[in-house]
Amino acid sequence: MEKIIKHIKEKKFDKLYFFHGEEVFLSNYYVKLIKKHTVGDDEFNFISLDSEDVLSFQDAIESTPVFSEEKLVIIKGLDFSKEWKSDTYAFFEEMLENMPYYTRLILVCATVDKKSKIYKLLSSKCTECVFEHQKPRDIVKWIIKVTQSKGVSIDVDAAEMMTEYAGVDMNLLINEIDKLASYTGEGGKITAEAVEQLCTKNINAKVYSLMDAIMARKATDAFLILNELKREKEEPNYINGSLMRNILGILQYKALKEEGKSIASICEKMNLRPFVQKKYAVYEKSFKEAFLIEMVSECSDFDVKLKSGGMDGYSGLTLLISKMIKG
Repeated sequence: MEKIIKHIKEKKFDKLYFFHGEEVFLSNYYVKLIKKHTVGDDEFNFISLDSEDVLSFQDAIESTPVFSEEKLVIIKGLDFSKEWKSDTYAFFEEMLENMPYYTRLILVCATVDKKSKIYKLLSSKCTECVFEHQKPRDIVKWIIKVTQSKGVSIDVDAAEMMTEYAGVDMNLLINEIDKLASYTGEGGKITAEAVEQLCTKNINAKVYSLMDAIMARKATDAFLILNELKREKEEPNYINGSLMRNILGILQYKALKEEGKSIASICEKMNLRPFVQKKYAVYEKSFKEAFLIEMVSECSDFDVKLKSGGMDGYSGLTLLISKMIKG
């Protein structure tokens, strides 16, 4: 990503770019910046294609610009995660080799196979830019910056909660920020309470809510969350695995705390984000070590029975959660 940032800063761009990676928001963002600094608002010389048909690109790439010295072509529909047929590869290779001097091309995709012949071609012919999901601490800073641009503010705790609830996909987070900013109103502040009420929660966040209900011995709340997960068709083995990982995490947190380790050193050793650390700090006081060890064993037994077909997934989770609440 450093390459494209340098090119934009210097306003000097290469003829061929290859963008890939999970963070679609960032790749789209830098495509827009390249467009801004090359063809600008000239829509006659900006072509964006989304197709799996390689042969359909030839006219877009070879046709001359309209009253301009250059044009920009974006192609998003190609699959670089697998090998291509030899004739398709040969056609594409020739097209890259004979790119017209007036055409600037950006190829965009999410996943690639770095062992494939087509990837090796692209990485050798194009300026390669990889856009991966950003680190949580960088996402938190970005959330704060974006909310400020929308005329509202947010504190660090609420921003961290958003990354735990919605994840770190920037496209998803933009939607959540827009929703929360609209709810808060210009000049307002997005609070942790607003995030709790309005932010769309991923499965990991729902498991934390499930743990909260278990800790508070609120069976009704726990089973409402479980029913919600069932309606959303979440896999029982994934829910069980997430519960077990959290229980093991609480055990490790408890052990490190009993050794006299500081919160900072515990977070560093366990790679805990502040939101999760605060959860574990509450959980470790509520659950005794012997009970947590027993629950790890129960989760492990349930996993074996589930994989062997000896137990219905959600029925087994209901029994497991009942035991945790009674414990």
